[in-house]
Amino acid sequence: MVWVHEMAAYQIDDQLKGRDRRVLGVQNEYDALPECLFLKDFFDKYQSVFLMEKARGLQAPSKPLPSPFEAPCKPLASQEQEQEQEQEQVPPGKIPVAPKSETELQTACRQTWQSYSAAYFDRYQTEPVRNAKVNSLVKQLVGRLGIAESPLVAAHYVASNVAYYVQRGHTVEGLLADAEKMRTEWATGRSMTATRARQIDRSQANYSAVDEAMKLIRMGEDHAKNT
Repeated sequence: MVWVHEMAAYQIDDQLKGRDRRVLGVQNEYDALPECLFLKDFFDKYQSVFLMEKARGLQAPSKPLPSPFEAPCKPLASQEQEQEQEQEQVPPGKIPVAPKSETELQTACRQTWQSYSAAYFDRYQTEPVRNAKVNSLVKQLVGRLGIAESPLVAAHYVASNVAYYVQRGHTVEGLLADAEKMRTEWATGRSMTATRARQIDRSQANYSAVDEAMKLIRMGEDHAKNT
């Protein structure tokens, strides 16, 4: 276990308020940590900042820690998985620094999720559900919209007040289903609602009727000239 000082304040906030749902989230994450020497010090440092209520602690180990020179040169597979999970569990609104081994696609997926999650938290005051299915949907979204635009379209989607999206709670499934439509709305700044679609349809019908009338008038004029 490694404690990077000030990282929690950078990733979460300088000060949380009592009604902030992240207060409970911080305490739950803290309670779920494995036993280590940093638990008591972490609580002492962030108790007032994150409004933490319960401290944990651990006595010194019965045998000394191994020398750094004895540490394996490469982390075990289970450790790599834990590191990936820790990197993914970042509070809304904070985009962590990408690890050197991260690919361009992974970076885009991470940033897209962070953008969606931050917008979702701002709207609903709770974090969206994230699981293997959601991760797969985010990856598909990036594949369809591209690396640069996916995070921006994701945030635009959550801000949409279209009744269909609101009723479904702005799920990632809804975003993926209408990915290209949402991208067009984001790029043009114009939302295509059912009402607007009917207005465009009526306008097109009126235009067609006028165009047909003009053709009949021209035909009548040509006939009059020929006679």
